[in-house]
Amino acid sequence: MSTDQKEKPKTKKNTAAFVVSTLFTLILILFYFSFGSIFISLSSYYTLNRMNGSRETDKIYANDFPYKNIFTESSEDWLPYQYGKWMTRTLISAFATNRFYLDKLFNFTGEKLIGATGIKETLALLIGPLIMFTLVFISNIAGYISTWVSAISNIGMVVPSGLELMIMAIPLLIPLLMYPFFLLFSVNLLGMGIGIVQMMMMIGFLFIMPFMDSLNRGTIMNTLLNNKYIIMLSFFTLTTIHAFGFLGDTAGYVSLGMSIAGLVAYIVMKLMRRN
Repeated sequence: MSTDQKEKPKTKKNTAAFVVSTLFTLILILFYFSFGSIFISLSSYYTLNRMNGSRETDKIYANDFPYKNIFTESSEDWLPYQYGKWMTRTLISAFATNRFYLDKLFNFTGEKLIGATGIKETLALLIGPLIMFTLVFISNIAGYISTWVSAISNIGMVVPSGLELMIMAIPLLIPLLMYPFFLLFSVNLLGMGIGIVQMMMMIGFLFIMPFMDSLNRGTIMNTLLNNKYIIMLSFFTLTTIHAFGFLGDTAGYVSLGMSIAGLVAYIVMKLMRRN
């Protein structure tokens, strides 16, 4: 078998790998810049509007389950009911605290992006998704920490009365000695649960729900079209890397030339917009 015959299957395989990687790159870039558009949109919205649930006094915590339950609705003041109220209060405070700081973050970025065009908007598109991915990671840790802070700040709700202390002390002090460990276990379990739930809610809030609304989809599309040159530049840059890796130097340099052309077009368009 000649060298050319051996090379043909390899060339076809590399070409197929290049096509697949190029399609994957295109999808990845479109999603990435869509997330950047979502970040800009959320920042703008929460500069003008307060996030629902960012205060413990919001209606959601007074009217909706699980914040409104048999413990919060009961007038009983003995320890089991106080424990249920304490856990509910900790839950509310943890969620409200995290939403409060998330609202503050979007308010801050929104103020910085008011009327943003050109380089500032491009930077927001590039950095925004990284901030969003970081928020998902932080939300889990923040949920756990805020649970402990809330539980400690409301610990007075589960301090037994004198009669309850006497009752727990009767069976060889065992219930009394176990009670602090029971509280610690409860908070730890609740904190892990809130962390996981909050991370899932953050994923839905940042990456899924915006695509479910037609108005948001339109905003995302307009942002992508307004920034088509930086998207093209990003696409050609990554394609160049794939071209050098799969197709060799010739195809790589051709793709590099297209990347440079995309960069020039991007700079020219930005200068024309500024003028």
